[in-house]
Amino acid sequence: MLFNKRVTDNQKNTSIVNASGYVALADMPGSIGKVVDINTTAAFTSATISIPYNESDLRGASENDLKMYYINESDHSIKFLDVQGVDTANNIVWGRTNHFSTYGIVSYSSYMGTWNSGSNPTVPEYTYGDKINIKAVVYNTGDAAFSSNFDVYFYEGDPDAGGNYIGSATITGGISKGGGKTAVLYGYTVTSSAVDIYVKVDPLNSIAEKSESNNKAYKTLSIGPQNFDSDGDGLTDYDETNGMRTAFGIIKTDPNNRDMDGDGLTDMEEMGNRYANYYYMVSYPTLSNSDGDGLEDISEVIGGTNPLNADSDNDSLSDGIDDDPFTPYQPESETGVLVIGKQIVLGAVFGESGLEGGSLNYLVGEDSYSTYYLIGWVGFSLIPGVGAVADARDAAQAIINGDPVGAVMNAMGAIPGPGDSVKASSGVALFVSKLGGDTKWITRVGKELARTILKYTPDSVTTPILKAIYGNTDVVRLMNRGALASDLRKITERGIHLKDVMHITRVGDDFIPILYKGFNHFKGRHIIGTIDVGKRGTTLFPMKDQVVWYGKTYPGKSSMTETEVLKLIDEALETQLREWSTEFKKITVVFPTEKYGIKEINIWISQKEGIQTVFPLKGTEVFRWFNGKWNPTI
Repeated sequence: MLFNKRVTDNQKNTSIVNASGYVALADMPGSIGKVVDINTTAAFTSATISIPYNESDLRGASENDLKMYYINESDHSIKFLDVQGVDTANNIVWGRTNHFSTYGIVSYSSYMGTWNSGSNPTVPEYTYGDKINIKAVVYNTGDAAFSSNFDVYFYEGDPDAGGNYIGSATITGGISKGGGKTAVLYGYTVTSSAVDIYVKVDPLNSIAEKSESNNKAYKTLSIGPQNFDSDGDGLTDYDETNGMRTAFGIIKTDPNNRDMDGDGLTDMEEMGNRYANYYYMVSYPTLSNSDGDGLEDISEVIGGTNPLNADSDNDSLSDGIDDDPFTPYQPESETGVLVIGKQIVLGAVFGESGLEGGSLNYLVGEDSYSTYYLIGWVGFSLIPGVGAVADARDAAQAIINGDPVGAVMNAMGAIPGPGDSVKASSGVALFVSKLGGDTKWITRVGKELARTILKYTPDSVTTPILKAIYGNTDVVRLMNRGALASDLRKITERGIHLKDVMHITRVGDDFIPILYKGFNHFKGRHIIGTIDVGKRGTTLFPMKDQVVWYGKTYPGKSSMTETEVLKLIDEALETQLREWSTEFKKITVVFPTEKYGIKEINIWISQKEGIQTVFPLKGTEVFRWFNGKWNPTI
């Protein structure tokens, strides 16, 4: 249990959740596995936090050595509370704070022992493939000046023992007696941290010399592991070999493999920013799925979730299955079986007369605003009676059990004769008008009708009812894009208002929508680059109009427009899916040949909201923002 003290606003505005999904904290040196996330909208000046521990979790650590910490998410640093203590009698660590964050408990000496075993980051001066110039000064130690031109050859290794010729320079105009001139080999490619560079003067014997024995010399080009980056990932060989200090522990990688876990992020991209004495660490460079949530690190980095936390929003749903991993899940309250049954029957019996302003509203009251009241009313209009009225509880339970048409038919059984679609749509329009334009309630009405009555009505009946709920404009707009009334019913059944649908993508016999809010997100994040400007790991679609961040123009360019982006999504999903899944999906699509310079894209599809985000992963025209510049992905 965790206690909060001296919060000056109502404590019901404070949330305390188990954050053990933050694996980087739960697994860091000295951690006893207790991690909690605390948030509040309450105003407060001071709070005392108490976190319990089990002695069985200490693994040899002293109780008096336990310390409470919090993580500063802006720079991934671990901070220890200034005022804290251990209540060994009650197995509690307590601490005072003036802000809330993610808190945990560690064995202080164990944590600091690991921290102190690391060294400060080093910055590579040279990396594999860098171009440098090599200078050699040639002196005339003879008895006279000469004016002839001559060559100087450069080698890796001794040329008389099989050394590799790497280039030459020509000294013109000779050299005065006792003088010297410089030969420069331009653009030498660095291939290792240490190599012997030899020079041979006048290797073709084009000039007469007093001595031919002193025409060869060498010097070791030694860069050193603290200044050299063999694999070009941005990390020095020294840091990769000896270990890199992070708030979560010491990380070692392979200095000859720029992407050790093969997840598409270089080791440096995963280690993150260098600070004076530690690395930020975005994700583990040795694991392609750092937090074990089923999502590749590269998808989380670009998509915006935390690759070190399996549950980024701490709602007990793993990011891999959470249809909105940025917002804690809030389950809708369930309407009781008896209440549902009552409202269905009231709607069937009283219909329009039971609405507000109707002659019998005094008998119905607030139940006239219920979606199930409308189901009963519309069901009467569309479905013929099939027998005696069933128990209201049976009708309600049938809806909950997934047999809505049976529920409505049972509830309507005693009402004689079916109506027609005109009557039904008129009734729906009247009911919706009573909601005063409340989008949330209109959406709920559409959802419940879609999953019950409309599931069994032909398009000729469904269409006018959809228009009565959502308005003519949006229904016609989406039908003009190829959707049938039955397709729109499936979309509304997921709890989507048709006015919120910006685009629809055909997959098999289904359509998957892109809502305006989803499109505006990935447009701002991955098309025009106005959302999260400068965020590490961001990729952009190569567009006709290029984006500029901090004076750096996005290198990727094509003839692509927003319309082409939508067409690319349509094409990608057409080959990957046959239906809109009832589970959250994150799909990587690899094109056989590049399209607009894009080889791979990632698409996140929510079972509730359709396509949430889309972003490019790789391609000759796809670049990733890191360390203040755009870096190639291929």
